[in-house]
Amino acid sequence: MVAVLASAVFFKGSWAEKFDPAATAPGHFADVDGTKNSVPMMHRMGSMAASGQVAALGGAAAVRLDYGEKREGPGGGGHDYAALFVLPEQPGAAGLASAVRALSLASAGTLLQQLEKRKVRLSMPKVKASYGVASLKPALRSLGLATAFDGRGVFAAMSDDPEVHISDVVTKAVLEIDEEGTVAAAAAAVIMMTRGIKREPPPLELEFDRPFLMVVLHVPSGTPLFLSVIHEPGGTFR
Repeated sequence: MVAVLASAVFFKGSWAEKFDPAATAPGHFADVDGTKNSVPMMHRMGSMAASGQVAALGGAAAVRLDYGEKREGPGGGGHDYAALFVLPEQPGAAGLASAVRALSLASAGTLLQQLEKRKVRLSMPKVKASYGVASLKPALRSLGLATAFDGRGVFAAMSDDPEVHISDVVTKAVLEIDEEGTVAAAAAAVIMMTRGIKREPPPLELEFDRPFLMVVLHVPSGTPLFLSVIHEPGGTFR
């Protein structure tokens, strides 16, 4: 081994409007294959930016939960950070994959614009999940990155050794979501080696009782800081 390039991100945010711990109760969460497991479900009802069907997400439902205190500024200000939760239109692996594809193509600004403040009855599982340590090498190869892994003299600007190459790219991530807010962290390492209507409508019912997507956003710039697919609230995500 001749070098390791490491990068990491850590986010800890408190909900602008927290869930009441007294309202948390056992509920059911269905895996991709439909198997139901008992999980602690958080509940909250109030005004939230949400939609039961977002066109840019292929018809998936979505809700925005803000972090921290409201920022004052031009245009009325707002919250600097928010979480966007996306519930696929259809259950199962196909519906989840469709939502992931749509989310990868849509801009954060477009998605947030399609959400409207309305009364929502929200149910969401507490999450304590992790991913990895896992290799990103197969995924990077599928995206066309091959020379850095296989080429000779690719890193001549860094080393006189023509056999220096990237041996692997590994990642590890953890995610916790509870009544107070969110803690998310991820790290990656590149390992280099030598060769080797007017009346109030009824509340929108949003129950995240099956695999869903979560994005932590820096709202002013529309930059996604953390993106995950929750398969099991108490197990794994991607």
